[in-house]
Amino acid sequence: MGQKTNPIGLRVAVNKDWRSKWYADKKEFSKLLTEDRIIRTLLKKKLETASVPRILIERATNRCRVTILTARPGVVIGRKGSEIDKLKEDLSKMTGKEVYVDIVEVKQPELDAQLVAENIAQTAQYADSGNADAGLISLTSALTPRLSADGKYVAMPEDSYPPLLQGAVVIKLGSGADEAHRFLAFLLSPPIRKQLAERGLKAP
Repeated sequence: MGQKTNPIGLRVAVNKDWRSKWYADKKEFSKLLTEDRIIRTLLKKKLETASVPRILIERATNRCRVTILTARPGVVIGRKGSEIDKLKEDLSKMTGKEVYVDIVEVKQPELDAQLVAENIAQTAQYADSGNADAGLISLTSALTPRLSADGKYVAMPEDSYPPLLQGAVVIKLGSGADEAHRFLAFLLSPPIRKQLAERGLKAP
């Protein structure tokens, strides 16, 4: 039997917070949960060029506060606040509630995994579609069947950029230390090293 757990759930109250904050009884819970999903889908679609990694939602009675984290706040706000006013109007019509929209700037987008992943995907898409002459992406991304089949990538010399290092730590006091050591040994085994190398990764 699988024992899969959402990784965000494990980190809530440790180094992550809830993305939605509200309380509802059984009759209203599913409705509000679906509404949260629709709000996020709508905003991500409307703000696809605004580098939005997260959308936070808070509710109280008939009021709803939506906080948009973005690396490009000017795109969300628009000229003289026209875009944000339109977003408020659209969300109010959809939910039937009084909606407040806050904008929080992501100061270091290069440290946000969601934005980094979206940037890599967008760069690859521009280069593949011909809308850009070239783009810099990770070798792992370039080795996907879509790009590698057509020979559309050229690997840069390894001495032309500093290596990206990802460390592995096994905590001695952890309850699963033995399993962690076995998994680390598995990652360092010759067959897995070979598979990693084929995807542009190297084990020490």
